[in-house]
Amino acid sequence: MFLLKVLFLALLTAAMAKNTTSASATVDWLPVFMLKVRDNRAFDYTVEIGSPRQTLELRLDVGNANLWVPGGDNFTACPTERASPTIADSSTSETAPPAYTTPCAPLGVYELNSSSSGSYFSGVGDTAVDSEADATGVKYSYLDGIEISGHLAMDGFDFPLYDAFRNGSSVNHSLAFQDVGFLYANDSNVNTGALGLGIPCHEYSVSFIDYFKDAEFIKNNSYSLVTSTVNKSDPVLILGGVSSTRISGDFYQYDFVPVVDVTQRFVTVNGGYTDTLPIVPITGIGVTASDGDSVMFPDTFTEQNATGTYPKPALLDSRTLYNFIPYSTLIELALELNAYYASDMDVWLVNCDVGSVGTIDIHLGDLVVKMPISSVMYEQKNDDGSDLVFESGDKACALAFLPDNTLGYSLLGLPFLKNIYLAVNNDYRTLAISNIVRDNETNTKADVLYPMDSETIPLARYNNISSYSDITMTVTTYALKPSQLPKYTEVFVSDGEVYVTRTPDSPSTSAEPSPSGSYSGSTRSAASSHRQSTGIALMLLAQGRHFPAENRVESRAPNDTLHKPLPVNHRNFQLPTRTVSSLFFRPSFVHLGVQRFFVHICEQQVLVAKCCDVWEGDFGYDPDIAAAERLEQKINVLNTDWQAAAINNNDQPVQQTHKPCLLVEELPAVKVT
Repeated sequence: MFLLKVLFLALLTAAMAKNTTSASATVDWLPVFMLKVRDNRAFDYTVEIGSPRQTLELRLDVGNANLWVPGGDNFTACPTERASPTIADSSTSETAPPAYTTPCAPLGVYELNSSSSGSYFSGVGDTAVDSEADATGVKYSYLDGIEISGHLAMDGFDFPLYDAFRNGSSVNHSLAFQDVGFLYANDSNVNTGALGLGIPCHEYSVSFIDYFKDAEFIKNNSYSLVTSTVNKSDPVLILGGVSSTRISGDFYQYDFVPVVDVTQRFVTVNGGYTDTLPIVPITGIGVTASDGDSVMFPDTFTEQNATGTYPKPALLDSRTLYNFIPYSTLIELALELNAYYASDMDVWLVNCDVGSVGTIDIHLGDLVVKMPISSVMYEQKNDDGSDLVFESGDKACALAFLPDNTLGYSLLGLPFLKNIYLAVNNDYRTLAISNIVRDNETNTKADVLYPMDSETIPLARYNNISSYSDITMTVTTYALKPSQLPKYTEVFVSDGEVYVTRTPDSPSTSAEPSPSGSYSGSTRSAASSHRQSTGIALMLLAQGRHFPAENRVESRAPNDTLHKPLPVNHRNFQLPTRTVSSLFFRPSFVHLGVQRFFVHICEQQVLVAKCCDVWEGDFGYDPDIAAAERLEQKINVLNTDWQAAAINNNDQPVQQTHKPCLLVEELPAVKVT
């Protein structure tokens, strides 16, 4: 077997030598990794380590560089039936017995002491050592919230490869490397190891891609990636080049946007400055209906205590299940999609049928990434596995967008990456993006490969953003204010149904967040009761132990401190249908119910004026006008041009016969887990 691998490597080297490596020339071969899709969300890669070989899966990580594995000394492999537990598997009481005495790693663990070829490693002496005590210990905190600690180690790795040829045939084989450096982890807030694709920016961190570069299989530390499974195509990672068959439409190149971490918690060198992260400039966000009509949201945005103007930098991250965008833009999006915030679940809920009405558009200069709405929605389940539904019986989905002030920066996660073809050249700190191929037929085309061997990514052209050189992403502290709730579009969940009406006050199920954004006090934040310290794992990280709390349904109503609730016996009363200025929801289509909302930016705060009828004659409901007046005095702003108007089904104002209540509410940050 060893001789066969040596012969194979020699043949590959000879074949590559015969091909030119200019940007305009193709090559016959590049290392192609076949990825495994987990729960249609995360993407993993199977490796074999050590002697004898130990098989485990590693999660793809485009933002970080390290190759790390859960160590068998401190992790245990999960039983097969618990490989992908739901939130229902989590402990519901802090007194519940732990499922495991050590953290459970669902994609496998590596036993260093069981490998005759493995050893610990000293970064100081740059040599293998016999014991953990002599090895270099490291602890890394990444910008996306992942934390790992352990010791440097080295062992042999087999990297399985997949080759598809132009005649439609394919072959599977592997490349073997000896003495590959990696992190042997003894603790992490996620229990799935990583195949890091980023640039090493921590002391002693090493990119596995450099082993392929040093062996001259590729010219640069570079790769391209498609994670979509549209048309039954296979998600693949291509080292060292791009495939023209994976590109659809325009293919634009961008320089990495530099970042300044004012906290210096994640970027600990150069005063918190680095240009090593795949960060792109969002120049705008909008929506397009299936009939082709489109809306571009305002080019200004408001977050908690600041305003800004697009372009806004965003980190690309393949281990985060949601996209994080400016709060006021999220409000625009929620109104377009008729989405409601559910504080019990810390997500925005929307009718699943909305997935077919159009696309959400992310603008990156001239490039517009069009994401079908269905691709950025997660179906919701109750603890018993049944569908979460609205009062109408329609299925409820979670919108895969959350406000970026909960992180301190914008982020485009898996929902975005699933809709693009991404190429990255780490050596030149550049990347290129196109939309994915969405042919109606099964994708059977073989990859036509172009090597990355210069600053210009093959087939890509530079973006047209004139102010690019002035863009910097600033990472601030977590700006979350847990006491605030966006009541103006809030719903609550009870007995597996989503209610758009209000109920009397009851305790919130949401725990207070720690400064890191985790929920260490919540019984929802751990897969087993002994791991309460891993609340950050529920911060929407696509880690292996379980997926976050989007599937969790609590039978509680949110606190309502601004105005009085409807009487208890009218809890199920359907509010008038909410009419929004939307491409997707004309009055004849609205199903959730009708009120008109106006969004206004004022004194660096996001405000909403809610128009509602006074129903005191029918229901004895006395709107809390005093609360609105107090808030008016607080901000000293009230746009008198906003007059309430009842809206009938033809979207025409009708004459008001009584004074409406006009409530102005400050929109806070949305709490996430």
